[in-house]
Amino acid sequence: MSALIIGNDLGYDEESNQIIVRREAFKDKGAKPAKPKKGQSDPLVELVRNTYKTLMTRGMKGCYVYCCDKGLEKYFLANM
Repeated sequence: MSALIIGNDLGYDEESNQIIVRREAFKDKGAKPAKPKKGQSDPLVELVRNTYKTLMTRGMKGCYVYCCDKGLEKYFLANM
């Protein structure tokens, strides 16, 4: 069994009903891509989502997940 803490870099916006990435809360300086130009999608969104997806699938017998963002926690509980 493994465990994962999802920090404030990933959250849930109840108004738009979407999972969001907070660039200001992302602290990994080595992996932080440049800000996107106007009209382009943010590469940080894919990086953060893929990182957490990979970490969640590592547990052979399951994975405990703790969300710092309570909106994201509610979203996971309702959709898992």
